[in-house]
Amino acid sequence: MQARPYQEELLEKAKEKNIIVYLGTGSGKTFIAVMLIKHMRDLLGRSKKVVFLVNNVALLEQQAQVIRDCTGLNTASFCGADGVDHWEKEVQEQSGMVFIHQVFLDAVAHGFISISNLALLVMDECHHAVKNHPYSKIMTDWYHPAKKKGRAVPKVLGLSASIVVKAVKTEEFRKEKAKLEMMLDAVVETADGISIDLFVNSAREKILHYSASSSLGCEEEVGKVIVSARKELWEVKENELSAIMKSGADVNSKTTSADSLRKDFKFFVNNIFGSIGALLELGVYSLVSMEGSLEEDIKSKCERSDTIWYREEVRDMMADITKKNFRSIIRIAIAKSQILRFSGSEKEKILKFSGSKVLKLIEIIENKGFGQSEEMDMRCIVFVERKLISLALHYLIWKLKLATVVDVGYCYSANANRNVKDPREAEEVNKEKHRMKETLRKFRIGAVNVLVSTSVVEEGIDVPSCNLVVKFDFPQTFRSYIQSKGRARKKGSQYILLVEEGDSDKEARYKEWLGVYKMSMRECHSRMKVQVEQDERDGEFYCTSEARVSGIQAMVLLYRYLQKIPVDRFTRLTPAWTIQMSDNEDQIRRNQSQLFVGMGLLPPHGYLARVQLPHKTPRKVEGKVKVRKEWAKRSAALEVIRLLHEKGELDDSLKVKKKEAVVVDEDSQDEDDAIKKVQEETADSSVTNSHPSWTPSHAPLSTFTLWN
Repeated sequence: MQARPYQEELLEKAKEKNIIVYLGTGSGKTFIAVMLIKHMRDLLGRSKKVVFLVNNVALLEQQAQVIRDCTGLNTASFCGADGVDHWEKEVQEQSGMVFIHQVFLDAVAHGFISISNLALLVMDECHHAVKNHPYSKIMTDWYHPAKKKGRAVPKVLGLSASIVVKAVKTEEFRKEKAKLEMMLDAVVETADGISIDLFVNSAREKILHYSASSSLGCEEEVGKVIVSARKELWEVKENELSAIMKSGADVNSKTTSADSLRKDFKFFVNNIFGSIGALLELGVYSLVSMEGSLEEDIKSKCERSDTIWYREEVRDMMADITKKNFRSIIRIAIAKSQILRFSGSEKEKILKFSGSKVLKLIEIIENKGFGQSEEMDMRCIVFVERKLISLALHYLIWKLKLATVVDVGYCYSANANRNVKDPREAEEVNKEKHRMKETLRKFRIGAVNVLVSTSVVEEGIDVPSCNLVVKFDFPQTFRSYIQSKGRARKKGSQYILLVEEGDSDKEARYKEWLGVYKMSMRECHSRMKVQVEQDERDGEFYCTSEARVSGIQAMVLLYRYLQKIPVDRFTRLTPAWTIQMSDNEDQIRRNQSQLFVGMGLLPPHGYLARVQLPHKTPRKVEGKVKVRKEWAKRSAALEVIRLLHEKGELDDSLKVKKKEAVVVDEDSQDEDDAIKKVQEETADSSVTNSHPSWTPSHAPLSTFTLWN
C-alpha cells in the first residue's frame, strides 16, 4: 500500500514529536499510525510495546487486523469480556496490543502494564479525551505523573476527524484545541486541503425536504394517550418509591430496590413510549408492523422475575398500564387509517400508510440519491437514532422489493440495555455481534446494498464501498455530522440530510457546521498559542506495591467486589451513599478552592461522603472532606478499597481474591451499569430494596469481620 504525500508529511512530524492527526474520515489516519508502528518496530520487544486504543468493541478487531496485516507484528485485542486476571503471559508475548480504552486503564491501574514500558501509545478518536473519559484518566493519572517524575513515557499519536462536539466560534475552538493538545501532550497537525482533495473523495452534500403532512391524522389523540400513560406510570413509581423508603428494610436494601424501580420505570416511559412516538413519524404501516416487537419487549421484561428488587406486582402494574395504552394507540391508528380494510398490494399499502419522511427515503433509494447517480452499484447507509426505527425501516424496505435494492440489513449496538453478566443475555449479545459482523461483510461485498443503522457504524467502522449516506434523523451534534458524512467515501458519493419543510433551525445549524469545518481546518494550520487553564482535578489515589487506583476506579472496584460475593438469587448487594456539607459552609462557597488545589492542598471544609455497605453488622465508611460532591464520594470509595485490601479481600493488584466455589445464581448487575452509575456521579444517592439482608451462608467469613 503506497502512502500518499500528505500521509508521509504527517508521518515525518509524528517521528519528531507527539502529534494529533486531524483529518476527515476516509483520509487514512490509521495508515499513518501503521507506518509509525513499522518505523518503531526495532524498539519493540518484551520490555517495549505498542498500544492502540479504540473507543468501542466494533473497532477492536478491525484495527488489530490492520496492524497484523500491515506490520506483521504479533497483535492481540483485549476487551472487557476477556477479563484482566491472567494477562501477564499474553501481554509479554505480544508486540502490539489493541485495547478498549477502559480495559487498558484498568490493566495499568492493576499493575499488569506499565505506561513506561510502552514505546508508542495510539489513541483512535482521541477527541473523547475530555472530563472523566478513560483517555483523560490515562493521561492525567499515568502519563503526565510519569513524565513529571522523569520516567520513560511513550510517544503519543492521536487520531481524530472532529476536535469539537458542537458548533463553536473561532475563539472557543482554539481553547478546545489547546486543551486537547495539553491533555495529550501533543500538537494538532493536519494537511493542506488541496493535497487531500487529490486523494480523498468528498461526498456531495444536500438537504432534501419532506412535507409536514401526516399519514395518521390522529397525532393529537395519540399524544394525549401517551401523556396519560406516562402520568399513570409516574404515580405508580412514586407510590412504590414512597413505600420502599417507609419500609423497615436497611438502607442498602432500599437503595437496591429504588434503583431497580427507576430502571424499569425508565424502560416503560422511554424505551416503549419513546419508541411509539418515533414510530408515529414513520406512519401507520410501521407502527402496526412493530406492534409485535414492542409487545415482545414488554413480555421479556416481565418474564425476568429474578432481576426485580421491588414488589413484582408493581412491575406488572406498570406493564399492564403500558400494554393497555399501547393497544389503545394501535386501535386509534387502525380506526383512523382503515389500514386493515386496504386491499391493494404490499407496496401500495406501504406507500399509502407511510409518512412523508419515509416516502422521501423510498424516493432517494429508488433514485440512488438526489437525481440519477453516476455510480450504478449503490451502497447506501441510512442512519437513525433508535434501534426500533432501524428494525422498522429494515422491514419496510425489505417488503417493498425495490429494483435498486439487492438486500437490506440493519445494525445497532448489541450491548444496549443488556446485562452481559447474565449468561442468557450474553449469548444474545454475542449472537447479535456475529450477525452485525456478517451484515457488514455482506455490505462490503455488495450482497447487502442498503444498511439501516444506528450510530454504531458512524465512528471508525471501515465501509469504503459506501457511496450514499442518508441521515434519516438529523445529526444531534457537529461531530455526528462529520462522522456520518465520512462513511460516504467512494468517488461520486452523496450525503443527504432529511429536513422537514419550514424547519429553518436545522438548516441554519447545517450552514453553521459547514463554516465550523472550514474554520477548524484553517485554525489547525495556525500556530497561534492560546493560554488555557488546566481543569481542577482531585489527586487522591490508593496505592499498593503493585497497583494504584483513582477515586473513579475505586467506585467501580467497589461495585465489582459486591457483585462477586456469592448470594442467593433473591439478594442483591448495593452500597448506599450520603453526602453532607461539612463545617464552614460559607467559606466553601468563596473562590478559594482553586488556590488550595493549586497548592496541592484541600481546605478543611466542603463535602463529606459516607458509604454504608450491605453487611450483617454494617458500619458507615467516610472519606476526606472535599471541595466537590463527586470528589467526596470518590474519597469514601477509596477508603473502602483501602479497608478491603488491608483485610485481604483484595490482593496487591487490587483484584478480588477468589473464594471457594459456591453454587449461586449467575444473574448480576451488568458491570457497564456500575461504570455508568459511577460516571453519572449522582450527588444524592437514596436507593432501595426490601429483600433479605445477608446471612452467614451467603458470604465468606472475612466479609463479616471486615467492619467489626
